[in-house]
Amino acid sequence: MAALPVTTTCYEDRLSELNEHLKLLQQQGMRRGLSEDLENLLAQQIRAIQSSLWSIHAEMEQD
Repeated sequence: MAALPVTTTCYEDRLSELNEHLKLLQQQGMRRGLSEDLENLLAQQIRAIQSSLWSIHAEMEQD
């Protein structure tokens, strides 16, 4: 049985969306006066997006 081709063309749009979201979160994180809980939440969300970005980049490199 032949392997199915993997399509990654949709990844470019997703990368753009994730990068934009990451920039917004980083800007919010730079604001002064945030509570520790909010800082932790922003850091958690930033790490999750960065992880997604790395995963997509790795998938694209396999093509």
